[in-house]
Amino acid sequence: MDPRQELYAALVEQLKNIPEVKHVDLWNENVVYADQDEPWQRPAVFIELGAIDWTTIQGALRGNGDIKLHTVIDWSENAPIEAWQLTDKIWQALEGIRSKSFDGYYPKQTLSNGSHEELYENIDVFRVKYLKSWSTAR
Repeated sequence: MDPRQELYAALVEQLKNIPEVKHVDLWNENVVYADQDEPWQRPAVFIELGAIDWTTIQGALRGNGDIKLHTVIDWSENAPIEAWQLTDKIWQALEGIRSKSFDGYYPKQTLSNGSHEELYENIDVFRVKYLKSWSTAR
């Protein structure tokens, strides 16, 4: 199995266990086209899998990459605080997830984006270390 697939499945499983999170999906510029896409419930978390830099080590591939979790809620006066409280729960839920194909999952950067009219977006960037056996990498 591709390590990204395994990571994505693990993230979805954990995120769906957070009662406040109403929708989980793969990131596809969802916020930009929110008024044109099929409606999705909020709060929502979208998972963006970034580039991976691979290195060959002893018959395997070791990769370092970033993922972004886009937490999106409806705009309100308290939206930033609500988003920060929710992302704190997300961080707690995801703490320590790992498998044979990924580990070293840790926070790298946090951004806030209130420029989406009726939505507020918090973006957490995490660094992930991947491992892929050489036999599956060929």
